[in-house]
Amino acid sequence: MISLIRHWLFNIPFKHRDPITEFELFHLIKYINKSKIVSLRQIDKLSAMIRSGRPISQVLRIHPFLNLRLKVNSKILIPRTETEYLVHGLIGVIKKYRKNGDSLRILDVGTGTGCIGIALAANLANVHV
Repeated sequence: MISLIRHWLFNIPFKHRDPITEFELFHLIKYINKSKIVSLRQIDKLSAMIRSGRPISQVLRIHPFLNLRLKVNSKILIPRTETEYLVHGLIGVIKKYRKNGDSLRILDVGTGTGCIGIALAANLANVHV
């Protein structure tokens, strides 16, 4: 089954996205197993969603962001890679310059998914978002 899915995914033409990554393949297979998708009709349905340009994160309903796995759907903006780089750098700067034990308050307004505040709270001690 895994070899069939791998062949199917790596050999389909993509209209508006890059070919599927190994991370996406792993989570797609996990999703298929968890959802008990076994028929070719169900796999074709997934294939149609991916080939139409629908983001794989929306198909899987999960998106990796730093060390987190964010739940997403079609109504939530998927965080951009550039945002992940920015937050990673910001975490490093805060860790470098903040005095140990200092409390930090962060206001996360109008940032889409809230992934910036969530990632900062998850990766920094004594932070209130």
